[in-house]
Parts: sequence; structure tokens; C-alpha cells
Amino acid sequence: MSKKMTFILSALSIVLLFFAVSCGGQAANVNTDSNSVGGSGENENNKAQSKNSSNKEVIEWTMYTDASSGDFVFQATQWLVDEIETRTEGQLQITIYPGGSLPYKQAESLDIVSKGLVDMSHVYGLNVGATEPRLQVPDIPGVMPIDPEKRFAIMESLLPSYQEFLSEKYNVNVYSLYIRHPRNIHVNRPVNSLQELSGVKLRTAGALEAKFSTMLGAVPTTVSLPEVYTALQQKVLDGIWIPDNSIYDMKLYEVVGHTIDLNIGGASGIIPINKDSFEQLPPDVQAVLNDPGLKSEFQQKMLELYIETDKKYRQLLIDSGMNIIEWSDSDMQKLDQTITQLIEEWKQDASEGEIEYFNKIEAMNR
Repeated sequence: MSKKMTFILSALSIVLLFFAVSCGGQAANVNTDSNSVGGSGENENNKAQSKNSSNKEVIEWTMYTDASSGDFVFQATQWLVDEIETRTEGQLQITIYPGGSLPYKQAESLDIVSKGLVDMSHVYGLNVGATEPRLQVPDIPGVMPIDPEKRFAIMESLLPSYQEFLSEKYNVNVYSLYIRHPRNIHVNRPVNSLQELSGVKLRTAGALEAKFSTMLGAVPTTVSLPEVYTALQQKVLDGIWIPDNSIYDMKLYEVVGHTIDLNIGGASGIIPINKDSFEQLPPDVQAVLNDPGLKSEFQQKMLELYIETDKKYRQLLIDSGMNIIEWSDSDMQKLDQTITQLIEEWKQDASEGEIEYFNKIEAMNR
């Protein structure tokens, strides 16, 4: 090897050695700075924020509801899921699918959460009464008061016992509750008296409402909610038991022209969360969902929207051309007598748990 080549190789070795030492020195300095008590606090915070930002996993949940997107229950719940997303800094994102968007029926609303097909759901007691009769007790016609604040208070008193038996049987946590406006009969022809209700084909929700309708002389008919418009249009149905706001939001006023002003009951519901979905959440996200303050704000939002929309929707129906029918005092007395008879017959077959719920509601309703 020539002297020139030897010199070049020696020089190159020195350069590489110097470079390696320099890199090793820098790494040592970084490690020393990062572990030192006196290191820069600002740098530490920046690194922690960067790590949190890059490591946050976005968790996507699905929620079932049979409510339309214009419904006040949907809007109140949308407020809730937006708050959850904000307070978890985008970690938990919940999509609510309005009525008819998912391939499930109202009667399945509890089962699909239990099985983890969805993570959350709106569950009306009257829709799942066939499988869980205790949940439909607040929805027995005439049992709950009309006053929304009293109804909220009654439902809150039932929540602990709901949680107790639903948690074990259905693998859910009962997150919160909601209520709906009282139910009226909306028909495609004038029904000016109780007698004229005879033979009218009504879409009903649940076995108790179906039985009540039969006792009044109507013909209960089973039609899924997304198909009601067409069924009314094609005269498969003559009418439907449903709150005023749903008639307007679903544009059913286009196919029914008359509202019988009865103001009976009003569906009550719960919002269950699949326990496995909840337990898989990071602790900080669980803490957001468990925050009593958030739950209280949500219920207050629900109550505010309930009150705000109650009279509003009646006026919207009138403005849309709906005819409001008021039955005579005599017919309303007969209606009350039928409710009393319905409750007495229900008690004969009710379970001990159902009777316990009924007595709680009755005591708070005095």
C-alpha cells in the first residue's frame, strides 16, 4: 500500500472516531438533562404534551335511538355527546344514529347494548315491556304525572334499582334517564267522541298501550315507526298514539289531520351503556362519564328542552293545519275509568318487582 493511501485511511479513521465521540457526548447530555431535577420545566411540559397528543387513541362509540334528529331527546343527547367529546379532548367520540338508521327495532334497544352491538342506547320502557316488564311501569297510561319535574324526580328515584337488576342481567350501566311529552291520538279523520274511536286502527307502542286501546274500542296495529308515514298514507293505519313533537318532526301531520287532546302518560326511558365498552375506556375518560356534574347538566338540558318544546309543537301543529279535538267531560271521565280498570287488571298479573315500582311512583305522585 502506498504512503499516500495509508495517510488517507489514517485521516479517515480519525474523522470517524471524532464523529462517534461527538454523538455519544450529545446523547449523554440529553439523557442527563432530561433526568435532572434542575432541568427546564418548560421543555418537560412540551414533551409531555407532545406525548399525550400523539398517543391519544380516538375511541368511537355507536348509539342507537328511535328519535329523529329534530327530536328534543335527540338534541339533548347530542349536547351530551358533544360535551363528552370536548371534556375528553376528543378521545371519546359518540355517533348517535337517528331513528331508522340502524337495522334494529325498538323492542331490541336494550338487547343490542347488552350484546355490544351498540355502545349506548335510548331505551323506552313501553318498547321493552315484553322482556322487562318493570321498565314499563312508569309508562302505564295514567300512572305518571304530567308535570315534567315530578316525572324526572320519580325516574331518578327508580334509577338505583334499575342499575341493580339491569347491570347483572344485561351487562350494562344505567347512565341516565329521559322523559317524553304526554301521548295523544292523531288520526286521519275526525274522531269527536270516545264512541267514534270504535274500530279505528291505531299504531300502539307496547302491550299495555295496545290493551288500553282495545278497551277504548280501537284496533291496535303493529307497524314499525319508520313505516308509519306510509302506513297512514295507504290507510293501513287510521292513527297513532304519539307525542305532538314526534308528529311534527316526522312530518306525520301531512297524513293525519286531527289530534285528540288526551295528554296521557308520556314515555320514560333510560340510557344504558355496555359495561365492557365502558371498562375498556382509559380511567380519565371514565371519570368524565361518571362526573355527577355532567349528568346533572344533561338532565337539566333535557328538562329545559322538554318545557321549551311542549307548547311550541302544539302551535306548530295548529299552524300546519291540524285540527285539535277535545272530548266532552263525560268522555274524559270514561277515559279515566278505563285507566283505573286497566291498572287493576295489570296488578293481577304483575310481579312483586313491578308492584314495588308502581307503589313508589304512586307514593311520589300524591
